[in-house]
Amino acid sequence: MQHVLHLAVPFGFALSAGMLALRMRSVWAAAGIHGGLHVGYTLAAILGLVLEGSTMWILLGALHGLLALILALTTPAARWQEVSESGPYAR
Repeated sequence: MQHVLHLAVPFGFALSAGMLALRMRSVWAAAGIHGGLHVGYTLAAILGLVLEGSTMWILLGALHGLLALILALTTPAARWQEVSESGPYAR
């Protein structure tokens, strides 16, 4: 079961990185949040925080999912129309 719960982080992260890329019209936004995730894990390790275990995986995945939801709900309707008509990175 833990091998399935471990996927909560990459799933939630994929949602938040994808929404950020759509909002900012750039894959670099997703690359930046990915780098920030690694920096965050490194800082947590330096501070002695443990980010392992099924509870932590679910929490981190849920937080990324919440961020994605907030980004989706605050994206203007005009941007969604633009994505629909021209694709995610069109100007």
